[in-house]
Amino acid sequence: MSTKEFEEWFRYHRIRFTAVDTMLNKAADGPDAVSAKEIKLAWFSALKSCTLDDAKAATDAMHAGLEGDPGWPDRHPAKVAEFCRRKAASRRPATSVYHGGHQAFCCLLCEDYGWVYCWPQEAIAEMHNTGALSTGKASHTVRPCSCEAGDMRAKCFPNVRRYSPYWTLPIGVCGIDDPREQEKLREWLQARKPKNYEDAFADYGGSP
Repeated sequence: MSTKEFEEWFRYHRIRFTAVDTMLNKAADGPDAVSAKEIKLAWFSALKSCTLDDAKAATDAMHAGLEGDPGWPDRHPAKVAEFCRRKAASRRPATSVYHGGHQAFCCLLCEDYGWVYCWPQEAIAEMHNTGALSTGKASHTVRPCSCEAGDMRAKCFPNVRRYSPYWTLPIGVCGIDDPREQEKLREWLQARKPKNYEDAFADYGGSP
């Protein structure tokens, strides 16, 4: 969840469990008391890997008594997080699928990892301007894939732009220092021939 989505879920949860407000108000008592803001931050840290829909479904299930006794609100994040993990696991294949001894993936680009390892803006710009890369200076960046696994990554890291095949090129298994990978980058740039790559890439968002 993004922070905005968390705020939406938090209000949704408080409406169904009014004891949350009681807990937050009680936290404000005393000079050394933990603040309500700190409590919310801790809750967000525990739930940021959940999707908004799964978190709301967890709240509904707890409110309906389908998840046992909800208990005191300070245990709710653990219950919601556990529910979300079950929901996420239910969407994955029960076991890995193999064809001819090779594991099959839903996404061939990221192999269901959700991240795409790409050439960073600086390396692409250098290759565009000079036709080569400085020895030892090339690095990689990662961007959320455009698949379902990438959707989860993008929700957890809303400030990182999604992978786009127009603005960057994935790095293969040979790695950034391999001449074959650099030649692929050179050919990719020659096919596109951007006139002002740096300005155009800045519009896309640059490096994360």
